[in-house]
Amino acid sequence: MQFQLETKDECLLLLACLRASLGTGHEHDVADLMQRPLQWERVMELGAWHDVLPFLHRALAGHAEVPTGVREKLHRNFDQSVRYSLFLLGEQLRIHEKMTAQGLRVIAWKGPVLATRLYGSCAYRRSCDVDLLARPEDCCKALEVLFEMGYIIPNSRLSAQQLSYWQRAQHEARLVHPETFTVVELHDAILPEFFLLKRLNSSAVFDRAKIQDGPFPVFSLSLEDEFLALCGHGTKHCWDRLKWLCDIAQFFRRYADALDWKQELKHADRNECRNVVLLVAALASEVLGSPLPAPLQKALAGNSSIQYHASMLVQTILSSASGISDDVVRSRLHFAVMQNSKSRLAYLCRKVVWVNPDEMHTHAPTWSWRISYYPRRILRASAKGLAYFRPGVR
Repeated sequence: MQFQLETKDECLLLLACLRASLGTGHEHDVADLMQRPLQWERVMELGAWHDVLPFLHRALAGHAEVPTGVREKLHRNFDQSVRYSLFLLGEQLRIHEKMTAQGLRVIAWKGPVLATRLYGSCAYRRSCDVDLLARPEDCCKALEVLFEMGYIIPNSRLSAQQLSYWQRAQHEARLVHPETFTVVELHDAILPEFFLLKRLNSSAVFDRAKIQDGPFPVFSLSLEDEFLALCGHGTKHCWDRLKWLCDIAQFFRRYADALDWKQELKHADRNECRNVVLLVAALASEVLGSPLPAPLQKALAGNSSIQYHASMLVQTILSSASGISDDVVRSRLHFAVMQNSKSRLAYLCRKVVWVNPDEMHTHAPTWSWRISYYPRRILRASAKGLAYFRPGVR
């Protein structure tokens, strides 16, 4: 596709650096863009927002045209990123050892272990926390292990009852170590049930999990499930960060021949997220120049609606350094990639009954409170829904 005027030279340089680092572009593209007048503060701002400064460091390290101050900032950021990623990797392995000793099969999801498998090193994918996935029936015991390791659930504006409601609704518990400030998120589902991958939250995910190839013997999602999980996670957040799209491009590169992509599409069909997979394939191809497996190319070519939404999302990603903040825009994308009418209806119902966390801190989610809350919630949700039909919104 042809990028519109909103895509400035700084953004083009960012994309060229990502493509060069991922092997989907050429070094001369970076060199050519370096000859243009660039606002280096803007380049750094974009790299920081999209969490890809390590890739910028990798691509720009050998270019004398880069201002000295920028090179020094990139080097310091890279050094700090490597140190923290190695620390998180050690903590993830330590937690895995403790869980295994208690007979728990906890899956390491995302984080430095994924970075090591995808990129061969945790240096180029900065992680900010440790994500663990446990069976719902094992979560209490897993929490006890984390408590014994010194982790705590930090102070919250929410009461114990409200916090419990929030954790059940979001399927996660967030813990912090008070000495190292390490954040651990313990999940009992890949994504909240209302969102796209409800069927992927079944116990079969744990049955298919295994120790993947790599230097670290921890349980990981099967490749088939991990690809869907990465697609779902990024789509939930409307691909605000190019870092997540880099993971997809590298997944294609790393596992292009390891997966049967026809079967992967069938796997997506069974989990009602085929549209999500096609959206992600289109984004990886258009933004990062990622070569797509033939089955994905064929399926995408026959879905003009997903191509349209991918093109619109590309423009949004590349013209903003702060992501999509409009809830209407986010909801519209989520609604567009739902697989069928049943999924769309479930999503709309969830938008109506969801209790906003910003309002929960002053109320308990009891039925007496809900009686007064939901009429207001329905009115607000209806007003946002009407915004979808306004001229120029689509």
